[in-house]
Amino acid sequence: MVPLRENNATDKSEKEVLFNIEKITWDFLHHLLRGEIYDIRIHHTSQEVLSKLTGDYVWCANENESVINCWKRLKSYTRLWIIMEVIHASLKSGSRLTIRGIYYMLKPHPMFLGLDYSCIPEYINIISSMLLCKRRNLGIIASPKGLVCGPLCVYSSISTISNREQQEIVFNGNKNEILVSDDLIQCLYDGTYILDISQANYILVVEKESIYHILKESYDILCCLRAILVCARGMPDINTRIFLHKLSLVKDNSTPILGIFDYNPGGARIFFTYRGGSKGLINEAFQYGIII
Repeated sequence: MVPLRENNATDKSEKEVLFNIEKITWDFLHHLLRGEIYDIRIHHTSQEVLSKLTGDYVWCANENESVINCWKRLKSYTRLWIIMEVIHASLKSGSRLTIRGIYYMLKPHPMFLGLDYSCIPEYINIISSMLLCKRRNLGIIASPKGLVCGPLCVYSSISTISNREQQEIVFNGNKNEILVSDDLIQCLYDGTYILDISQANYILVVEKESIYHILKESYDILCCLRAILVCARGMPDINTRIFLHKLSLVKDNSTPILGIFDYNPGGARIFFTYRGGSKGLINEAFQYGIII
């Protein structure tokens, strides 16, 4: 595995996240009544410059750097609280959000007029850093993107049958294509599902969906290689990266992970995203790195 960097983001329950949001809000109101600006501090140990958020907002790399330290950033500061309110309401109601859903929900709001879609994930990363939690703990899910097929089985761990051959098979990659959904990832985290890749010789990560389908349809090649095919259809989403990371951690697993990528800067970016994560999720980017 790629060495992981020190990171403060940890899994938290919905109750913990709600409590932390409400605590920050009460602290903010307390400072407001005293005529003070509540100076939120972000704790991160990566010591990397985070990407630009808006035209008048640039994050500094110093640890515990203040989110707001000049009047030009007040608009970004206000947006942060609005998005946090949306997340709090969603957690309270037990519903789930997507980043695209948040964007279209807030698009008509005066504070978000003209704001680019790419800025929303950055605000969410700030909030997860404030709360020292992971993005999925905020009730924000990713749309299913990753595809998997090949000699892979997903078993239910709820079964009381100890014999693996008689346990319930939830997914069988030899018979059906598996869509890497948020529910699947959550069940793997909970221990509800168990991965079995004992019949595989390789794990093959494919950048292009067209190449993935050609290999999938080539039954003779699959039988010869006995390879699990994984495709995120371009730049990998967080669920596909987590799934590959889980495959690499299967007990007694020494299955090599290979990759097919374009021989250009775009292919290199995708390759290194699989290996070390992306700036889009800097709080937990290095937790899902794999040797590929």
